[in-house]
Amino acid sequence: MKLSALLSAALIAAAPALACLETTGAIDLAGNVQRITAIDNGVLVCDSDWGHRIDKDGHISLTCKAGYVYAVTKDGSMGWYKNPTNAFSFKQVVGGSHQTFYWSEKRYGCK
Repeated sequence: MKLSALLSAALIAAAPALACLETTGAIDLAGNVQRITAIDNGVLVCDSDWGHRIDKDGHISLTCKAGYVYAVTKDGSMGWYKNPTNAFSFKQVVGGSHQTFYWSEKRYGCK
């Protein structure tokens, strides 16, 4: 086996499943999505600009790349995220004005 193949395999095995998850969003008080995104390890994987829907539990579920899921409560305070290897749920710190709920968070090892 070539050294480059061994090194590639070792790097893939050593790579973390989720080095950094960044979630941002803004939802107005009427429940209209202004924009919600999820960035996994520097790659935009979910974006409300690609589409979103209200799921069977009443959560806002974004359109994501294959293998990824990101959903939030209508006030943004709770999030559910899945990538091809793991799934997470977490509380999100939501700010607000008199018209909009918003958040911007980094977790799981972001610098």
